[in-house]
Amino acid sequence: MVFAPRTVVVGLLVGVVVTVLSALGPALKSVRVPPVAALQAVAVPPPARLGRWRSALGLAVLGGGLTLLGFGLFGGAGIQATGGGAALVILGAAMVSQWVTRPALAVIGWRARGRRGLHRQRRGWQRVPGRRVGER
Repeated sequence: MVFAPRTVVVGLLVGVVVTVLSALGPALKSVRVPPVAALQAVAVPPPARLGRWRSALGLAVLGGGLTLLGFGLFGGAGIQATGGGAALVILGAAMVSQWVTRPALAVIGWRARGRRGLHRQRRGWQRVPGRRVGER
């Protein structure tokens, strides 16, 4: 197998672009947190801008993905429709996963730690106990 120089350049270029784009989201999110809040032991993240519409958008993406996947598998639309539908199903499931994970974690937390575990799961997974190891 022979590699052309163009293959190496395209691979490096795609890697750099994907890395920069994937680092852009967390960098922009960190700009919204005040510096003093970032230094505290328990920092509460700012509310998401899409929080109100996330569930509706997730259901729409999931429904569109299932429809496209069905057309690809059973309607003869081709492998592109099947792949695109599968990608949309994964994206939509990730957007709607909070509906499933919070009740599931509440049940697991209840079984594992009693009422205290249930209370912690309802408060939010972002919050951690304020004590560090060795503090009294």
